[in-house]
Amino acid sequence: MMRRKLLIALGVGALAAKEATSTIPIVMVGASDPIAARLVGNLARPGGNVTGTSTQTTAAVGKLLELIPQFLPGATRGWPRCGIPSTPFRNN
Repeated sequence: MMRRKLLIALGVGALAAKEATSTIPIVMVGASDPIAARLVGNLARPGGNVTGTSTQTTAAVGKLLELIPQFLPGATRGWPRCGIPSTPFRNN
């Protein structure tokens, strides 16, 4: 089994990711209100293992996805989490 180094979670999928682990870093993308959802304590200093963007900054989502290879240069696979069942994809 592959060891996870980073989770990227879309919207409400971030809550499921946070409930699943407190040690793997989670980057939330497009969470509508991360404070109300109890994903982070505050936006300036999220604390814990969750960070990322809210829907107020959706223009940055594309840039975030572009930066992933810099943080995980060997990454070839990903799994989008949107709060609904999804299918893994591969970048070959």
